[in-house]
Amino acid sequence: MKRIAFFLILSIFSLFALGQSLEKGNLLGLHVLDITLNGGVTSQQFEDYYMNTVIPNYDQAYPGTKIYLANGFGGEYKGSLSMIWILESIAMRNTYFDSNAKELS
Repeated sequence: MKRIAFFLILSIFSLFALGQSLEKGNLLGLHVLDITLNGGVTSQQFEDYYMNTVIPNYDQAYPGTKIYLANGFGGEYKGSLSMIWILESIAMRNTYFDSNAKELS
């Protein structure tokens, strides 16, 4: 649990370093990704694709949200990637997802 808290705090700090600030009422989500690369695909290629294709598509599909990709550099999550979601509010989250975090149609 301490490792998750440390990773979360570090992730939040990295957002401030990137110029993104949290405002009162924002909702923050942290999702550690479980990635299995296809043969011939490097982790750098995956990260580049995610940053340049996947995240911009998420940002466009979910107005009122911002998504970041973060790297775990220590402990249990060393070398892991995670998505950090910042949503304007809980109400904004509820427009996209149900109470079980399943996407609404």
